[in-house]
Parts: sequence; C-alpha cells; structure tokens
Amino acid sequence: MFKTLLAVIAIFSQISFADDATYLECNSTNFRQNGGWEIQESDNAFLMLKLEQGAIQPVLTVKTAYVNFGGYIGVISDLQLVEKPYERTPSAYKNHHRWEMDAEETYGHEDGMWGYLVVNQEALGLNKYGVTDAHFYLQSGDHHGGTVDFTCESVYHW
Repeated sequence: MFKTLLAVIAIFSQISFADDATYLECNSTNFRQNGGWEIQESDNAFLMLKLEQGAIQPVLTVKTAYVNFGGYIGVISDLQLVEKPYERTPSAYKNHHRWEMDAEETYGHEDGMWGYLVVNQEALGLNKYGVTDAHFYLQSGDHHGGTVDFTCESVYHW
C-alpha cells in the first residue's frame, strides 16, 4: 500500500510541475491619466501573473491584481484569460500579447474597472529573474481612464 501511495504521489508531482509556465511579479512604475482625475501620490498597482503557452495562443492567469488609480481600486484574483488578438496592427504595443481584463471587485466612486492588459511577448520564455514590461490601459466607470505601466520580474519558470 505504501509503495502504491508513493507511486501516485510521484505521478501527480510530475504532472503539477510540468507546466512550462512563467510566473511574473509586476509593480507599477508609472500612471498616465486620461481625463477625469489627477494622479495621486497614493496610486499604486501590483500584478502576480502566470503565463503559459496554450494549444493555440498564450494563456494568462491573473493570480492577484490590485490597482489603485486616482483613489479608485480594482481587485482581481485567480482569473484565467485567453489572449484577445489585435484586430489591426497595434501602434503602441507592438510585440505584446493582449488580454481583456475586468476587475472582480471595485471600490470608489465609479462602478467597474475594465480594459486590456498587454504583456511583452518575450515574457513567455523568460528565465528566472528576467525583466520585461506590461501595461494595463483601463476605463473606470463613466469618467476615468488611463494606463498603468508595470515592470515585471520573472520569479519562477519551469
């Protein structure tokens, strides 16, 4: 019985660690306001992402996201996203993958926080401690919009 249990554990441990994923820890470096409010000293954002190659296109899992932009807060956890390909050639974020992202919880004076998260294509094969960029261009409620720039560090890669 003990040998059978060890065999099952060995099989599951190989399956769970064979995901060839890149784990990114992203911290905000800049906030670009686009109408509605002024950038505040308290503005900050953090992302913890798992990026892996799917059968056809990259798959992104947002493990944790916290965005405080203009006193308006959006929170996301354990959300799996499928890439949203560009409909035309991008002018600003060439060589970036793009995902639609919608906050699960929002706090502040507007309802909802949604937009696109773009991550540099080089992130998919990034080795441990590699650095890349990401950007979340967002809309919050009826009046707020802007872009949060991130620097992302690969904290783990299988």
